[in-house]
Amino acid sequence: MVSENAKSCPNCGNPIKSNKGLNWKTPILSFVLLLLVLGGAYSVWHLIRNNGEQNGDIEITDELSEAVHRYDMVLHFQEGLSAVCKNNKWGYINSKGKEVIPCQYNGACDFSEGLACVYLEGEDLPIAFIDTKGEIKIKGYYGDIMQGQPFPLFFINGKCWVYDKNREIFYIDKQGQKVEAPNKGEDYKVEENGYETFFENEKMGIKDSLGNVIIQPKYSFIDTFSQGVALARLDCTDGKTINGFVDKSGKDTFTESDFAQLAKHEKQRQEEAKRAEEERLRQEEEASKPKTITIYLKGHVGNYEMQDYEGNYGAKYFTNGTLRTNYIKVPDGKVWIFKNYTYKESGLFVPRICSKDEYNKDEYDRSKGRSLDNMDGERFFGGQIFIILCTPATGLKERTPYSLEVNFIEKSENLY
Repeated sequence: MVSENAKSCPNCGNPIKSNKGLNWKTPILSFVLLLLVLGGAYSVWHLIRNNGEQNGDIEITDELSEAVHRYDMVLHFQEGLSAVCKNNKWGYINSKGKEVIPCQYNGACDFSEGLACVYLEGEDLPIAFIDTKGEIKIKGYYGDIMQGQPFPLFFINGKCWVYDKNREIFYIDKQGQKVEAPNKGEDYKVEENGYETFFENEKMGIKDSLGNVIIQPKYSFIDTFSQGVALARLDCTDGKTINGFVDKSGKDTFTESDFAQLAKHEKQRQEEAKRAEEERLRQEEEASKPKTITIYLKGHVGNYEMQDYEGNYGAKYFTNGTLRTNYIKVPDGKVWIFKNYTYKESGLFVPRICSKDEYNKDEYDRSKGRSLDNMDGERFFGGQIFIILCTPATGLKERTPYSLEVNFIEKSENLY
């Protein structure tokens, strides 16, 4: 046995190494193992975090709300990014509101399957497909216009339709190679997330599948959820639109000032609607009031002049001495009720009235047509065309003057 305090062997004198001394290999190995564990943990956390940003629910933060207000338009969050527009140029922000792809494109679409279509400069609508880092992966193809805006293009099941330079449609894969068109039903997808939008008092909200209100109807427009947030819009005065997002708890990126602008717009719109309704009622009341319609015939034998209620002139003189007006049409929806007639200068005229069929010949039969003396309260409606007649008596001297005025009361047909 050798004492633990002995520095050398009492028998041979050889030095003894203490077990209490520092072994440098042990802490280095432990440190290396610790780094490996921490590195692995960080990698896993980073992967989870990135996957969460790309596919998980977006959190509405003050930073995101502030960022959204800097842009003229925003689109849905897809794969962690939202297309945004500023000064007619498009780019992308991430879930924190940071502009990760600069606003430099003429148009931009939502990300799908890791790629997004962007519109480049050019009258023929050239497009490119970029990844989430903004790197161009596919180009050389062309897009389209819908209602004055770039048409949204997406990859669905690895395929997307595009145009070539001759405006022929075909499909490409995610490597940009031409492929066969998808089978029927494979070129679209419907995402059922159990929510639906609804209108109430001209505002939009969201309900769940049981009909419970998830988002109160207070937005001019709202879409269904994508990555936990719904794209919403407030339409304000002077055509201004405020874009933003709403999460499933009802938290949104809009401010009190935004809703105040919406309320101002709503008030103006209601006032305009009220004025329009008042004007409609005024016109309806005006139309319902009796209106006098007057038709004139005047002149002298050999020189006649007739004017209908619209101020038009015209007449026809038959060889048998009959003088008549042109056709006069009662307006649709109106009723003309005979009121009275007067004539001056000569009592030799016999004023009469008849319908079109009663004189549809070159020579008018004076026995037809009814005397205005027996027309009190007579109604003419349904677009009926009728004729005013003056039949000169025999022996009328040349240049004998006459003046005839026939009056009707006009009312709306449904108010008679």
